[in-house]
Amino acid sequence: MAKMAPRTKILSLLLLLNFYVVAAQFSINYVTTDSCQNPTEYYNFANLGCDTCTGADSQTSSDGFSCACQAGFELTADIGSSQVTCAACAAPTPVTSADGWACVSCGTGTALDPLTGRCNPCPAGQIAVERTTNGTQTSQRDCVACEGDTVPNAAGDRCVRCHQSFIDISGGSCNCPDPNQVHGGICFTPAQIGLSQNLDFTWDSDNKLSYYIEEYLLAASLGCTPDTGATDTQRNLTACQLLGNLCVLRLYNRQNDGTNQEDGCTLLQALSDANNDNVGTVQDWKVAMPWLYYDHVLNDVSEILSDTEISTKFTFSAASQSSKLDLVVAAYSLNGEFLGIQEVTGGLLQLCKDSNTRLDAAYVFGTTYSQRCQLNVQDFWNNTAYQQMAFYDLFYRNPDDSALRTLYAIPVLITNVQYSNTDNSVGDRTRWQLVRRFFLVDPIGTKLAADGEPQVVRYASSFSIGVQLRSGNREGEIYPPLVRITYSEATLDDYTANAKVTVSFSVNYEMSTATYEQDVQIAIGVLSALAILWALFISTSSWRRRIGAQMVDCTSLLKFILYTFGPLGNAFFLVAMGAALSWLLFFKRQDQVYLLLPTPAQEETFIIYLSVACALKCLEMLHFLFTQMTVDIFFIDWERPRGKTADVEGGNGKSQSVSMWRTYFVANEWNEIQTTRKSNTVFQLFTVLLFMNVIGFENLTTTDPRAYLVIDSEQYVGGYSKLLRFGMMSTVYLVVAIAQWLFFTFFYERFVEDKLGQFVDLCSMANVSVFIMANTHFGYYIHGRSVHGQADTGMQEMYEMMVREEDNRCGQRGLLPNTDNQTFEMSLPHKLRDQYDSIIKPLQQQAAAARGQNRPRAGGGNTTSAGVDINQQVDAYKKLNKYLAAFIDHSRPDIDYIVKDKMFLERLLDMEFLETTDKGHFYNDDGHSFDAVLFYGNELVLLTFELVMFSVVDLIGQSYVLDAVITYLISRFISNLRDSGGRKNLAKKTLVDERFLI
Repeated sequence: MAKMAPRTKILSLLLLLNFYVVAAQFSINYVTTDSCQNPTEYYNFANLGCDTCTGADSQTSSDGFSCACQAGFELTADIGSSQVTCAACAAPTPVTSADGWACVSCGTGTALDPLTGRCNPCPAGQIAVERTTNGTQTSQRDCVACEGDTVPNAAGDRCVRCHQSFIDISGGSCNCPDPNQVHGGICFTPAQIGLSQNLDFTWDSDNKLSYYIEEYLLAASLGCTPDTGATDTQRNLTACQLLGNLCVLRLYNRQNDGTNQEDGCTLLQALSDANNDNVGTVQDWKVAMPWLYYDHVLNDVSEILSDTEISTKFTFSAASQSSKLDLVVAAYSLNGEFLGIQEVTGGLLQLCKDSNTRLDAAYVFGTTYSQRCQLNVQDFWNNTAYQQMAFYDLFYRNPDDSALRTLYAIPVLITNVQYSNTDNSVGDRTRWQLVRRFFLVDPIGTKLAADGEPQVVRYASSFSIGVQLRSGNREGEIYPPLVRITYSEATLDDYTANAKVTVSFSVNYEMSTATYEQDVQIAIGVLSALAILWALFISTSSWRRRIGAQMVDCTSLLKFILYTFGPLGNAFFLVAMGAALSWLLFFKRQDQVYLLLPTPAQEETFIIYLSVACALKCLEMLHFLFTQMTVDIFFIDWERPRGKTADVEGGNGKSQSVSMWRTYFVANEWNEIQTTRKSNTVFQLFTVLLFMNVIGFENLTTTDPRAYLVIDSEQYVGGYSKLLRFGMMSTVYLVVAIAQWLFFTFFYERFVEDKLGQFVDLCSMANVSVFIMANTHFGYYIHGRSVHGQADTGMQEMYEMMVREEDNRCGQRGLLPNTDNQTFEMSLPHKLRDQYDSIIKPLQQQAAAARGQNRPRAGGGNTTSAGVDINQQVDAYKKLNKYLAAFIDHSRPDIDYIVKDKMFLERLLDMEFLETTDKGHFYNDDGHSFDAVLFYGNELVLLTFELVMFSVVDLIGQSYVLDAVITYLISRFISNLRDSGGRKNLAKKTLVDERFLI
């Protein structure tokens, strides 16, 4: 084989090292105490697995957590939990002693049981002893009192040896030479005490003394240290767990002040670093040691949280085992005893209590769970449930049906602590320190004495579990969940004041929305571009043609900006609604989970889009109102005097005047229909409330995966999603609006009342035409000239005229002979507009001057309510009426018009392709074209504005009743503003005194 080049060797080593780093795993097989079925297997709670007793003639101990000699054998050496040495018992002492260290016979008060090979229990009231009063091992087991180097057990039912350390150090007695040598129930030699004289007994950075740490830190550290020559597995497992708990008590705070003091964390880290054996493939977990820290040299936080070892495909199907987040904990008592693997259901991790159904809903996959309550501080001191302090290592249990199940370690982030070179309170993951073990309430750490009161109780004020769905085509798969815990403190002052504290528990789900946000941005970009192009090439171009603009000036640019508000607002609204509707349709009815609701942070983009839409629609509404309240309008009276008044001297009399009341009547009717709409706002809002609140559509917008209109009160109901609320509400709002429009258009307008058609009929009966100029050279015309030539008649004549019209004994009402078309769009000649301005502007200037001088507007003397001279206004009215009537009658040789139909594209784009010069164009319409200057023809503008306002208010208040009330008030305000401004504009432009407008 060719010799490998040095460079190739280095590259191979780097690739191999990279493989081991990338291939690091964080899960172990799921093994319970029941899994250790072999009589020679014991449950190693340090590694959460089954180990085999290595000593000959050994078997599993009675508690299942260590090894002991078999019946009929005596213990000669106990090297560690897995290795003991035994010697067989022989006659005349065939029975193993109670402590297992000797062989005895069954003596006074007891007899050999041939089935078990042990002595029968002592009679009631006696205790079995196997040693003399001075502690000497006897050859038989007698039922006598305890003496010697034994002490009664806690139950007082038998004598047991005192701790071996007392016997070894005191020479066979149970009295330690110096009380200061006793720590954690173990007697240490002065040399051992000297080796650990720098141990730090403080509780936190404030150097609060802790009796428990002072009492047990030395015992835990020495008990967890293997003897010289022993293997790493030959440690006291309970002592190691206790040492880990003492580290967690200080929230993993390692001593780094340069004092050479040691604490539980630094001691445990040193012991772990000296151990080269790992638990399975978990590189951070050392054999026989508690796993507390993640080593970020091996794997940084991003790699840990993006691990793909959890392969469960989650579903929303309640019948599936994969519909739940199956979490378990390995629980340990404060002194390091293993309490077993426990289910988290039943509120194990929740300080707020509720029914089990509502508590367990936290672990239903996809349910964004939130629980908050207040606890009485005094309970931390007085409630025995909090005194039994427990520590937890959290795991995800793989729900595979295979016989070999696995446990995946869940990392923990304590958010409000800082370590050396790390800060968990910031969002930068590179500065995080992930840990494993946690507690919920600590009432022990700050006790100054065993029977004292804690100076401070530390509790988990915020506990959250974050679950992230894996990106790509990995439907239903997740990255490792992350637990975030925030600890707070309750002091004795809080206890004295009987204060209450707030605690919360939540489970949050998130997924990468980068693809969805990209799609939304593309949609926003495309629709916004189309909106701008529409505003530029359609709306603005049509407006410039209608005002006769020849050059692009600042006014054109401003108008272009104003015309972009509406289309842009609609674009943002449609995209926001489309996104919300897609989540609403696909989230609730998933089987294999591929879509999760956006988090509040991810919803900010949606809120921004909706807020922008609201701002644009408000600007559009202002422009819309200003345009409608500045329309030029005039009522052409076709009535002619019937004759002259008789002269008292027999000469020629004056022409009889024409009644003005017909014009006033038409003006009042026009004033009334200015704010008439095709939909009823009260009915709209009431119906939306009916569907959302009463029928229960609101219940479909919760953050849990259930989709029910009626929710059982015993079930947990997730909070409302802003995105889903908007999607559901906007859909219902639009459906109700469309239903109203269909009803109004196809039924109400045809069979009940057509207000615009009635107004056109009224104009014909009153012999008054309406000339509307929405722009300088564009407007609408309602031909109201009576086919009977006059309308100022009595009742009898009016009735006869109506009969003649019904019997077709007169001409038709249309502008052109033999036609019925009375409404038109107009492109007007420039000369007509110039003449109109020359007549009307002097009056407007006079009125403006009167307003500038703050003259009273009540009217009086020879002035109108607007402060205009009556004679000048009457003269201007006559001139304008005569001029416009002549134009309609084709009586002006200098200006004229033709009547034609608009092309389809012109109707579709609402613009005219032909420019007017000296001859205008009257375009036939469908009978309602003039509604463009009324609310009636702008229902879509008003509807979308109200819908956006309803939605934005709901983002703030989350109450549909409040949304409806505020939306109604805003709608009424806009309607009243339009009504008031329209009345003033009508009086100003038609030269009708405002006092006659009711």
